[in-house]
Amino acid sequence: FAALLLILVILPDSLTSVSLQLSFAATFGILCFASRIQYLLALPKRVRNPVKRLYRVLSGTVACTVSSTAITAPILLYHFSYLSVFSVLSNLLALWAVSLVFPLLFIGGVSGLFVPTAAAVLLTPAGWLTDYILWVSDWIAGLPYGLLYCENHVDFAFAIVLSALAALLLWKGSRRVLAAGIPLLVLLVVGISVWRGTAVQNDLHISVLPEGSGQAIVISCGEQAALIDCSGSGYHNAAEDVAAYLDWYGIDSLDLVILTSVDLGHARNVCELFREIPVERVLLPQKNREN
Repeated sequence: FAALLLILVILPDSLTSVSLQLSFAATFGILCFASRIQYLLALPKRVRNPVKRLYRVLSGTVACTVSSTAITAPILLYHFSYLSVFSVLSNLLALWAVSLVFPLLFIGGVSGLFVPTAAAVLLTPAGWLTDYILWVSDWIAGLPYGLLYCENHVDFAFAIVLSALAALLLWKGSRRVLAAGIPLLVLLVVGISVWRGTAVQNDLHISVLPEGSGQAIVISCGEQAALIDCSGSGYHNAAEDVAAYLDWYGIDSLDLVILTSVDLGHARNVCELFREIPVERVLLPQKNREN
């Protein structure tokens, strides 16, 4: 709270920063609830110490993730309109690597100023760990029904109620109440996620991708998708953006690509697109098909 007060005194506008809101809300949630969740998950005293220590690390990860999510969920839904329901799984797989990457990067960066070879020794495993973290992120992102969507005021109000209920359970609930209430809450969130995820997947989406002075428009519904033009300008690459869009919605190929004109403003990145993504059918203007 002292750190937050100091930041707000120097930079009052930082209160609107999403990163500041999430950082301090997550920390507040961990301070309030993590120890209670670890108490709930504690092993019997007869369990041997080595097993208990490893389990405590895992239960601590779960406790911190659940505690921070209970407070940050409304903030995430308000700003980004979705929330990952696989955060506990991703943290269990990746948090240990993140904890190692930061000190390796810091020590490697400082030592590199004086002994470059020492920096190489430290930064090589940091690169391996970073690749692993990115692999976990990509794998988690590809799991179906992993997002809880918030697309209107009713969804957001429901998220507030759900978060308040979770906070109340964690703050006031006895061990017996927590043991029954938390699994029920998790099942409710997962059920809503599957229901909303199915509904969203079957909706018609028309997305104009930001490509500078170029153009790329994706139309998708379920596992079907069509693309109108594929051109980015400046630092934009329409082929990469289309691939990211399809990956986000779990779509493997394009059923149709329509090029309204075969020039740099409409088809700059189309060759790269054809190399990266299977395309079933292409429509071209008459003059281009004849040439």
